[in-house]
Amino acid sequence: MKSEKNKDGNKQEGKNLEDICYGKNAVISLLEEHPERCLSTYISTNAHGGVYQKILALCKERGIPCHRVPKEHLDRQTNFSNHQGVMVKTSPLDVSGMEKFYEITERGKEGPLLFVVLDHVEDVQNFSSIIRSAEVLGAAAVVFPKRRSALPTGTVLKVSSGAAARLPLIRVNSVFHALEIMKENNFWVIGLDMEGENLCNLELPKRLVLVVGSEGRGLSKTAKKACDELAKIPMAGKTGSLNAAVAASIGIYEWRRSVDKL
Repeated sequence: MKSEKNKDGNKQEGKNLEDICYGKNAVISLLEEHPERCLSTYISTNAHGGVYQKILALCKERGIPCHRVPKEHLDRQTNFSNHQGVMVKTSPLDVSGMEKFYEITERGKEGPLLFVVLDHVEDVQNFSSIIRSAEVLGAAAVVFPKRRSALPTGTVLKVSSGAAARLPLIRVNSVFHALEIMKENNFWVIGLDMEGENLCNLELPKRLVLVVGSEGRGLSKTAKKACDELAKIPMAGKTGSLNAAVAASIGIYEWRRSVDKL
C-alpha cells in the first residue's frame, strides 16, 4: 500500500493548536466521554441552574479542576463567542494523517465504510455540521486538506456537539492524492456536483468515499478528476443550490440508507 508523505518523506500528521471547548452541550459531552482530555473547567460567576450543577458534579467526579470566573474572562478566552457561561481547557483534538485511513480499512475489512472528504470547505459552521452528520450516520472518518480548509478548533467541537472528538479526523497535503490512494484501496469515489447523475438513482457501494466541495466554488477540477463518478442531489425549488453541510448530510444519509438494505 502507498501512504501519503510530505516533502520530507514523513507521513502527514497535524495537531490542532487551539485548546478550548465551550458551550454547555459540548462541555458536558467532553466531560462525559473524554475526561482525560479536560485540563480545567471555567464557569461564569453569574451562570446558575441544573446544567451548571451537572458540570460541577462531573468535574468533581472526574477530578478536573473547576473555577468560577467573571463572564468577561470567558468572553476574552473565546474571542467573544457564544460560550454560554462555560469553557474547558483541553488537550488538542486528535488529527491524524493517512496512516489512520489504513488503520481503519484494515480493522473494517469486511464491513461498510464511508470516508467523507472535504475539498477545501472553509466555513467553520459547514465544517462542523458535516462532522456531526458524519459521526451520527456512521461514517468512518472525515478527511480535509492542510491548506484552505477550516480546522478542528474549539468552535468546531462546540458546533458539532462534541462529534469532532468522537470521529477520526484526517488531515492531508493533497485531496487529489488522498483520493487516488483511496481508489487504489478499492473504494469507489463519488463527488457531489450539479453536473452528476441523480444521487437517489445510484446504487451506492458499501465502501465509499463521498467528496464535498467548498462553498460557492463546489468541487475543484483536480477533485473532479479523481472521482469515479459525480452525483447531484435533485432539487425542485428555485434557490438553485444547497450549502455544503446540507448536501453532505443528504449524501451521507443516502449511503447509510443504502448499506442498511444490504
